[in-house]
Amino acid sequence: MLVRTVGRVNYPPMQKMTTVLYEMSQAAEIVRLTTPSGTDLCMKVDKAGDPFWEEPPTDRGYPQMLGGQSGFMAFRESYQGVLVFDGTLWPPSDLGILHSPVRLEIESGYIKKIKGGSEALIYERWLSGFNHPEAYLMDHACYGFNPGVVRPTGRILEDERIFGCMQFGIGATEYGSPAHSDGVVLNPSVWLDELQIEEDGRYTHPALVELCRQMGMGGY
Repeated sequence: MLVRTVGRVNYPPMQKMTTVLYEMSQAAEIVRLTTPSGTDLCMKVDKAGDPFWEEPPTDRGYPQMLGGQSGFMAFRESYQGVLVFDGTLWPPSDLGILHSPVRLEIESGYIKKIKGGSEALIYERWLSGFNHPEAYLMDHACYGFNPGVVRPTGRILEDERIFGCMQFGIGATEYGSPAHSDGVVLNPSVWLDELQIEEDGRYTHPALVELCRQMGMGGY
C-alpha cells in the first residue's frame, strides 16, 4: 500500500490538486453531483471554509493523512437528494467493498430512507441501533485522487482516495452523534454552480487535467 500510494506517487502536483479543488469548491455556491448508479445530490457551500484542506504548514512536525484527498465545507442541513454508495461503506465491520448499491434518500441533511439489498439492510440496522437522530446527519464531502488507488480495496482510509471518486461522511460527532461512517461514490460527475469539473469519474477542468498529467495518471 505504501509503495502504491506514497512511494510511486508524484506528491507535489497531488498536493497542489488538494488546494485547487478546495479553492474552486469554496468559490462556488452549490456543489452538485450525479453518478451512473443513481446519485443526484446538491449541497450549499459554507464560505467559512475548512482549514484542514488549506495549504499545509511549511515547518515540520505536523500530522499528515494519506495524500490524494480534498474537500470543502458544506452546510450539513443543505444536503438534498439521493446519494448512492457503490464503492465502499464502513463501518459497520460487516461491510466494506459493496456488492450492491446502498441508496440514501436525504432531506435537509438527514437520511430519511435507506434502500438496496442485504448490505443496505445491514447499514440501516446498524444506524438504527444507535437510536440517535444525529447518526443520520450528513457530515462531510471529499474528493479522492491518489493515483495509486484505482479500485476499492475494502480499506476505507485507502478507498476514500480512489482516483476520481467522492467520499461522504455520515454521523456528525460535533452534533453529538454516537457513530460516524464513510462511504465511497464511484464515477461521479461534479458541478460547481454551472462549472463542470468532473464527468463519470474523470476530471475535465483544464487546471485539474494538467495536474492529473503531472501526476502521471493514465488517460490524461
